[in-house]
Order: sequence, then C-alpha cells, then structure tokens
Amino acid sequence: MRRRRLALTALITTVMMVAGTMVSVAAMSDEESGRNWKPPKKKNVTVKMVRLTRDGKRFELRKAARQTLYKYDTIQGACADNGYIYYTMYNRDVEKCKIVKVRIKGRKVVKVSKALKVQHGNSLTYDTRRDRLVVAHGDGGTWKISLLNPKTLKVTAVKRLKLPKKVSGMPKKVHRQFNGITAIAYNARRDVYVARLKDEHNFLILTNKFKIKRYLKVAGKSDMVCQGLDSYGDYTLEALSFNKKYRYNLIVIRNWKGKVVSRVKVPRKSGLELEEVFHDGDVFYAGFYFTTNQYHDDRRHHVKRYNFLYRLPKL
Repeated sequence: MRRRRLALTALITTVMMVAGTMVSVAAMSDEESGRNWKPPKKKNVTVKMVRLTRDGKRFELRKAARQTLYKYDTIQGACADNGYIYYTMYNRDVEKCKIVKVRIKGRKVVKVSKALKVQHGNSLTYDTRRDRLVVAHGDGGTWKISLLNPKTLKVTAVKRLKLPKKVSGMPKKVHRQFNGITAIAYNARRDVYVARLKDEHNFLILTNKFKIKRYLKVAGKSDMVCQGLDSYGDYTLEALSFNKKYRYNLIVIRNWKGKVVSRVKVPRKSGLELEEVFHDGDVFYAGFYFTTNQYHDDRRHHVKRYNFLYRLPKL
C-alpha cells in the first residue's frame, strides 16, 4: 500500500491549520513533488516565519507532549511525512530522547515514545519508501543510527556505520580521522541518505542500507553551529544556528554537487536557536529551541526552556 501511495502524484488533500488559518495543500509523494521543487532564486534571502499555534495559543512542544521541565525538554531532530510531524525531545542528564508524533491538522499529539537510547538524537529523518524513521545519535554515538517504526515509535534496529578501506572522493587524511556523523537526511528521489561528517563537516552519500557510497565536499561551510539536515528533490538543506558572532540562524541550500544555491537567513527571534529544517511535501518547517541559560537541569538556576515549530512559507 505504501509503494502504491508513493507512485501517485496527488493522492489526498490534507488540511493544515497555520496560525489559525485553514490552508488546503495537495499531498504528493516526495519523489514526485521534489522533482519540481526549486529553492529561492536569490542567493541571499531572509524568510518570514509563521509560528504554529493550537487553539489560538502558541504550540510549545514540551508542554504539548506533557514532558515536564528539567527532563525531556529540548528539541533536537525533526521530520515530517503525510500530515504528521515527528521530533525528538532530549534529556541531557540521562543522554536519552523521547520521540513525539504530532498530527499537523489541529496540532494533536498522537503519541510519545518511551525513553530511547539514541544519545543526543541529533537528527531525525523519514524514509518514505520503507516507512521508517531514522535517527542519527549524534553526540555520544556518532557511529550509530537507529531505525524506528513510525506507528509504535519503537526501535526496530540499530546500525553501526562501517568505513570501507576506500571511499570514492574521500581524502586519505579525512579517512584516517573519520569519527562518524552528526546528521542524516533521506532523499526519496534518489533513494539514498545524505549524512554530515563529524568535525570535518562535509557530506557522505549512503545507500538505503547505510553503506558509505561516496564523499561529497560541500561549499559554503561556516563557523556557525551545525544542526539538522534535510534533503529534497535535487537539493540538501543544512540548518545552522547563531553564535556570538552571528545574529541570525541560517539554512544553506546546496545542489547535488555540493554547490551553494541559496542562503536563507532565519530571524533569531529573541534567542530562538534553529535546530532542524524539514519538509512534508513542498511545505517546509523549522524547529527552534530557547533557553535562559545552558545549565543542566537544576532548579536552583531557574532554567526556562521552550521549543517551537514554524512554517517557512517561501521555501
């Protein structure tokens, strides 16, 4: 049934609630809709965001999922498929995550997983052909990838990356210093995964069985904080968050050869840190995190943490 749905160009019409407004969107498979998607034509563009709300109020991810502060309270990876958003909430004290499933229409939290041993849960993507969630563990587990059932939110398998003796295009020095990946994104059109190397920050192309296929040197690298990764049609989208030097977040869009085609500035919005950029069909979203300080979960420091989702209308 899944393959049949993916073969259609427009099977259903989903209705999304965006900032209190009903918007009709034709749901198409990633292969079909991604074929025609083009990034912003301008090299540098600033996008206006629309925050997702529920019942006219802000939709705060931790609170909606009933995760109390000082526990699972920080968004990391996020992805979407067929009218549902999935995101990881990280507990820095135990190095585990919970995955939350939200129906976009009405912002209803459908399911919250048990605590999962996926370390930082730094990156989350949806393999539309195999109907599975894929988590790159990130910090503490850069060699590990977990596969999950999107209905039960249970781990079905854990994969460990294996570095071949030779990787097409990979310099010997990079091969010697290889230390895993920090982000992963599935590309439905090519049926491959794109992953970002730890420390070195260029990309790898992986087969659908997570075998390292080739090395991709990318342009437009920055000293901003590397966050999530997405891939759609003929492009990759990398989320970078601000640091002391920059007063904005950034989405770097590259073609399949690693060349920068667009740099999308995302307003910092009073300290909101961009964690993920992801899509459901041709509709793009971004996940943000805000904290009053970076202390671990200690009530003495009066830490406040918030997590929000925004729609990016111009992408």
